Formats: sequence, structure tokens, C-alpha cells
Amino acid sequence: MRKVDPDLIMYLKEVILFEVIFQAYSTKSLFQIDKNISLSSTIIC
Repeated sequence: MRKVDPDLIMYLKEVILFEVIFQAYSTKSLFQIDKNISLSSTIIC
């Protein structure tokens, strides 16, 4: 497995978070953003 650049990881986290928030705003669903954030955190951590 290749060594991953920490900056790249931070960038990906921000992109995912932005996508999740943007999606929540477009759907106006707080439950959805909640679910997605915990899902993203699970994937990232």
C-alpha cells in the first residue's frame, strides 16, 4: 500500500464534508446530513 500524502487526506475530508453539507442544503433535510456525516466519519477514520 502506498504512503498517502496527509495534505491529500485533509483535502478529501474537506471535499466530502462540503458535498455532504451542500447535499443537505439542497434537500433541506437535517436528518440526511446527520446520517451522511456519521457515514463519512466512519469511512475516513
